[in-house]
This record gives sequence, structure tokens and C-alpha cells, in this order.
Amino acid sequence: MTIKDIIRFNTACGRYFFSEDTMKFFRSYVKLDQPVYRKNDKYYFISSECFDEESPDLFTVREFNSVDHSVKSVSKFQQFKTELEARRFINNVIGAVIIEKNNTP
Repeated sequence: MTIKDIIRFNTACGRYFFSEDTMKFFRSYVKLDQPVYRKNDKYYFISSECFDEESPDLFTVREFNSVDHSVKSVSKFQQFKTELEARRFINNVIGAVIIEKNNTP
């Protein structure tokens, strides 16, 4: 499972998490080459958002449900100051493991 797969599944079932309008509204970005983590039938990834042009990017841990293809936050919105803090949350709090180090073909 890659970020591109998650985007494809989520979009194909009519959900809007990754739509251009949604991403623009929340000033959100999802790196396509980031690792995807897994625990059972859930997959985890990191999104970054910024409040405005003067604010730093902050990070949120997201969960993709492989059954209904939904995406939800599992951390507080913009909880982490760095991507590394978000990764540690996925590993240590959720207990998910990386599927692949590099998910891009």
C-alpha cells in the first residue's frame, strides 16, 4: 500500500480528503514518497498543514481504513512540530510498522 494507493481508493469511493479543494482549504500537503505504516487493516501516514503563509508547517497523523477507505486524524490536528515527532507517535503510541521505506515506483 502506497500513499498513491490510499489517494486512489479514498477518491474512487467518493471521499474528499485528498480533493484539490480540501487540500487547498486546509493548506494541507501529503508527501507521496513518505513511508506508509500498518497495523491490522489500518494504514497510517502524515500530513502537513499550515495556518497561513507566515506560519510553520505542522504535522498530523492520519489513519486510512482499508475496509471503508476513509481517512481520519488519530492525533490532534497539527499536533506535531516535526515530521519525526509524528513518526515516533506512529511507532510508539499506535505501534504500527513501516510497510516499505520508499513507496514510490
